Amino acid sequence: MARFRGEGIHPDIRHTGLEYALYNLVYQDGIPYETSPGYNFSWIRNITEIAETLKWAGRNMYQHPKMKTLYEGVLDVVQCGQHTPSLGDSGSVWGGLVGQDAYTFQAAYRAYGDERYRRFLQKFGATGESGFNTFETLFYPMIEPTTESLQPQEPRLLDGYGMAILNNASDTVSMSLYYGYKGGHGHFDRLHFDLFANGWPMTPDLGYPDFMNAYVPGIYSWSKNTISHNTVTVDAGRQVNNEKGAINYFSNSDRVRWVEVEAPETYPQCATYRRLMMMVDVDEEHSYFVDFFTVEGGDQHDYSLHGPPGECESIGGEWTKPGSGTLAGATVEVGALYDDPARSVEGFDGTYYGYMGSGFQHFIHPQRLLSGEWIAEYHHAKDRDARLRIRILPTQDQEIILADAQVSPVKHKDLVKYVIARRKGEDLNSLFVSVLEPYSEEPFIQSVTSERIGKSIVLNIDLVDGITDTIIYEGSETGSRLVRTDRTNGSRMEWVPEMAKRDKSDEVVRIGKPHITSASGARVTTDAQFEFGPTYAGCFLTDKDFTEYYKIETAGRDFIDLIDPLPEGHPFRVGEDAWVVGRRQHRQ
Repeated sequence: MARFRGEGIHPDIRHTGLEYALYNLVYQDGIPYETSPGYNFSWIRNITEIAETLKWAGRNMYQHPKMKTLYEGVLDVVQCGQHTPSLGDSGSVWGGLVGQDAYTFQAAYRAYGDERYRRFLQKFGATGESGFNTFETLFYPMIEPTTESLQPQEPRLLDGYGMAILNNASDTVSMSLYYGYKGGHGHFDRLHFDLFANGWPMTPDLGYPDFMNAYVPGIYSWSKNTISHNTVTVDAGRQVNNEKGAINYFSNSDRVRWVEVEAPETYPQCATYRRLMMMVDVDEEHSYFVDFFTVEGGDQHDYSLHGPPGECESIGGEWTKPGSGTLAGATVEVGALYDDPARSVEGFDGTYYGYMGSGFQHFIHPQRLLSGEWIAEYHHAKDRDARLRIRILPTQDQEIILADAQVSPVKHKDLVKYVIARRKGEDLNSLFVSVLEPYSEEPFIQSVTSERIGKSIVLNIDLVDGITDTIIYEGSETGSRLVRTDRTNGSRMEWVPEMAKRDKSDEVVRIGKPHITSASGARVTTDAQFEFGPTYAGCFLTDKDFTEYYKIETAGRDFIDLIDPLPEGHPFRVGEDAWVVGRRQHRQ
């Protein structure tokens, strides 16, 4: 039990005591430090096995305040009740649920009696007699079946992990935006989003790479690279810094939802790297999304979006013929490391982890828009009635490119059509705007027009039912608003996001547990390793009894630097525990 209590702390996180691991290796939302949901669930399964074993020693881990959050986190990231985002090294372009493990959720249900867990078990056939599917289950009463299904979730913010989720009231359309710290099995994909509708991921992350092997070039030049995700690549290179983004605001109004995230440290040359996404309901089952992505700094910005595998038609516009070679150049072969001389030499036998290039060499059949209005229309490969329209709105000096890419270079050769908006110039200031319309039988957006009025962008979105939505985007300081006009009778409604909602919903929460090895000046050291140390800036260090609080300037894996030096008589003692505390958003 010494390891559980934290005695004999080990500098290798793989040997961290369970008590410390639950705080220092698990986010406040109950999600472990791997970015990948698939790998994260292996942690939850293993911790559940430990908890079940410890019961025989008279230790009830399920009473620990962090344990229940582990199971909540698995369910909180689920989209439309059907899909876990294929974030990082997880899942596939086709979607699917992570966490359908009878052992884990049967144990959770026995511990907490939470009907949400029983409904989840029912979803994959692990209640009733079919729930007796392992040797261990024979020692417990049957979990009775239920006629209830999982309830639709509310829009939610998992601010520890770094995921914002917008969805409609019926939970048939949703979007997840990732802005978190890149942990284990993560990709260089800050501010990437996935959109879900019609039962499918409609702008899917590409899922698990070909291999988990640093000696395979396509993993780092494509699968993990920034350009393969729905975000912005700056200066033809992958994202550099690993700094978590920050929520500016998150709001859920009737028929309209907003989230805006700021992540300027992602690229060192950028003063601004910010995304605002709006979700607007058309009716109870259909919604569209408007994306505003602002980038300041750098000399080339590539705003990349893609739909699902399947047919993609370009409606309207005059286009060049598909080009030869790749987007990297007519003479650059697919997958060639044209922008990494050290790794492209014949006989190179090192790893490709350090590849910092563009990934443009994975795009084939590049076409460029010459003139005219256009729409990219996707039909899902596995369900032709699952459809998506993407419009990227025109702006000054913007080039529009269509190109194909394989889901992965070796194993998954399904082609995905990418739409890329590119701007070039010295010390650029770009605002990319797009409208995404998932639908099934008939599109519900008739037309989209935009204009600049001073510093504002005004979008007029005419719906086929006689409604016009006017969206006014005025930048981060004042955000955006929506005015809905019924053209048949002139009636109007207006929505403005609740800018202060984030502060209202915060609560103080324990997010780290250091075991003190020294405390002097402005530095405190610990031998309970901090995997999340870089995310602690701006949080507070407090003693084990919560008597005094000191603001953190920065932290690493084994230290905390405070903004101000510790005074004489401070409460931190060598060999004792302390707490890092922050603020948590409510899930709903």
